[in-house]
Amino acid sequence: MKRAIIIILFWFWNMSMQAQLSSSFKNLQLVQINLHSIQGNVLEIGYVNLKNRYLNFQIKASYRNYRDPISNRPIIFHSNLSYIKPGLIFIKKQSLAHTFFVSLNPILGYSKDYITFEIMDPILGKSKLDYSEKNFHFAFEFETNFIADLSKRVAVSLGWFAGFRIYDPKPFSTKFKGSFIGHDFIGPGTGYNSFIAGINLGLVIRINTKKNKL
Repeated sequence: MKRAIIIILFWFWNMSMQAQLSSSFKNLQLVQINLHSIQGNVLEIGYVNLKNRYLNFQIKASYRNYRDPISNRPIIFHSNLSYIKPGLIFIKKQSLAHTFFVSLNPILGYSKDYITFEIMDPILGKSKLDYSEKNFHFAFEFETNFIADLSKRVAVSLGWFAGFRIYDPKPFSTKFKGSFIGHDFIGPGTGYNSFIAGINLGLVIRINTKKNKL
């Protein structure tokens, strides 16, 4: 498996040396599809605007209906998780066929969290009781991205990110006599932990056609 990953990365690198996306366009406007290592929202889509001067920014979003894998019957935890990341890019480096940038991303999250109780009644049989709660979440992350061009329109990206939660509500902490205050509910874009870190791998597509002036 490791050998296959090394071969694929070498192939990407070799192809990128022949590409011209980063150097041919003054204002890069990119659509990005990312897979990243945070549990819950593992897929995100985004838009990246990279200019030679002025403001550089990106915006990403994700949604997922997530069932907690550590749930045990007769109690099941599941959540609808969504977030938006309006990121400010404050460091950017470009060279022939490569782009590198660093951004600060606020993570504005929303979750609808559920608890489902399965009850076995000797007379009525099995039944379910559902309880839900809505919560807003807020976090910050620093993200680095390295984009390697495959062609004038397509590239791949590899990124690292780290951050922490600012506002971290605990679902159902005041209900059911505090029985679930110790349960680790997953947060949108942050997973299970207050401090987050991980990697992402993405496909990048250029959507603008404005070329540099020579």
